[in-house]
Amino acid sequence: MEDIQFEQLYSEVEIYFSNQCKSTQSLCKLLVQNKANSPYAPSLLVNHIGVYCLNQTNGIGQNNNQWHSENGKNLAITFAISIQKHWNLIELNKILTISVLHAIQNFTQTQLTIKWPNDIFSDDKKLSGILFEIQNINNQKIAFFGVGININQTDFPQNLVSATSLFQINQIETNIYSVLMSLIENVHGHLQKLDNQFQIHVDFQKHLWRLNENVTLRIADGDGFKREQFILVDVDFEGRIVVVNGNGDQLKFHHGQAFIDLSII
Repeated sequence: MEDIQFEQLYSEVEIYFSNQCKSTQSLCKLLVQNKANSPYAPSLLVNHIGVYCLNQTNGIGQNNNQWHSENGKNLAITFAISIQKHWNLIELNKILTISVLHAIQNFTQTQLTIKWPNDIFSDDKKLSGILFEIQNINNQKIAFFGVGININQTDFPQNLVSATSLFQINQIETNIYSVLMSLIENVHGHLQKLDNQFQIHVDFQKHLWRLNENVTLRIADGDGFKREQFILVDVDFEGRIVVVNGNGDQLKFHHGQAFIDLSII
């Protein structure tokens, strides 16, 4: 197992730190699995777990895309959250995404938005990426919620033209540890609001990137994709993007059936 150390318990989150890891998502899963195999397995995830790293060498994004991060400039963290039986997983993903937006919003005056399904954007550029996965471990359903936040990075690879950072937005450095604490506080606080499904829907819609504006979707079409332009009007209670085409017809797509095309904005 990669080098990892317990730091503290804060806002009901056991915080662990690694100087360098391939992926906080993989490391957090391994930590939870090791806990499950220990003599103390009955106490698995009494608290939430957060594993963070400032030098993630092989971060994983949505659809197994690589998350690029410069050493010591950004924050990568994965939370392990024991899912309660009455929780709705769509609403859990939404409220955790809202918590990331609120945490980062504390550090900039620029209005941030959520690009469906769960990226955090500043204008038309990606500031934070989120990976949401569910696993069953020792008869517990665990949500692994990975977050990457670009904080002080100034240069990005040429293929990441849509990436940005807090430094590029604010033109000053931001304390990474302060962002970490804000994120943990917001995740803990927002989980307490998970029973209010309607308010989660309203908050998510309020922050939607390109709400009531044109978006281009890549829609699954046989073995490939077709591109089509719509007006984005909502994300429904099933997590589907709701759009209106040129004829005024309303259509709904799950993530995987359609993707927002950033090459045409």
